Amino acid sequence: MNEFEKSLLKIIKEMYDLSDKEFRQVLMKYKTSRDNIIQFIAQLYILHSEDGILDYVYLDRIGAIKLFDNKVEEELKGVGVFEVSILTSILGIISQQVYNKSAYQIEKYVKLNSPKQLGQISINKIIAFNWSGIPYSNRIKMNQQALRNSLKTTFVRSIQDGDSIDKVANKFKANFNSNAHQSNRLLLTETARVIDQTQEKLYRQNKFTQVEWVSALEQNTCMDCANLDGSVFNLDDLFRPRIPRHPNCKCTYLPYMDI
Repeated sequence: MNEFEKSLLKIIKEMYDLSDKEFRQVLMKYKTSRDNIIQFIAQLYILHSEDGILDYVYLDRIGAIKLFDNKVEEELKGVGVFEVSILTSILGIISQQVYNKSAYQIEKYVKLNSPKQLGQISINKIIAFNWSGIPYSNRIKMNQQALRNSLKTTFVRSIQDGDSIDKVANKFKANFNSNAHQSNRLLLTETARVIDQTQEKLYRQNKFTQVEWVSALEQNTCMDCANLDGSVFNLDDLFRPRIPRHPNCKCTYLPYMDI
């Protein structure tokens, strides 16, 4: 691998590091909402439990179950709106930086002059591109709805099973951790997509006609992606594999020059 290719791969790694760093804001939002909901449940135990056990029929009669549903709805709605906003911001930053930094490397090593800025209209189109059939904002909403359902089911079953507040809190933490994992996977997958589409735009502007598939080749790289490593495709080939090929895919295309 030559220095030009190494420089492009370094940029891509920087973008994944950047997305991970910026996404910590969302993870902190999840943690805050989780703790708020657990605190609400703790108050129910303090006010209404008998020997550390809650009575579902009684809680439902006094409206506590409805209050719990409203609390979950309020907290997760706030998380969802925040997550869409942060993810959109991250993807926009990544698209612009991938373009700027890659253009500089192309000029440095290949001696081709690229525009140094990607217009906001182009960035918006890349971010909004619906590659999977479901926009990422809708996938976030779907994840949030799944978490709502999971929390409500966990709460009701925990009361029926006579769980202590500590056991309920641990179950809720597990539910939130699972959803945070889904959110992080979504971010990584969308990051790969935005990097790929931004690079393709830059490659076309610089008249590259072929690209080479480069697999991440990490410990968890799938066999299908690993087998494609080093494969060369025409940029206009409608049947060349698209990136991301699957969730968590970190593969990329580099410009291929037969030198």
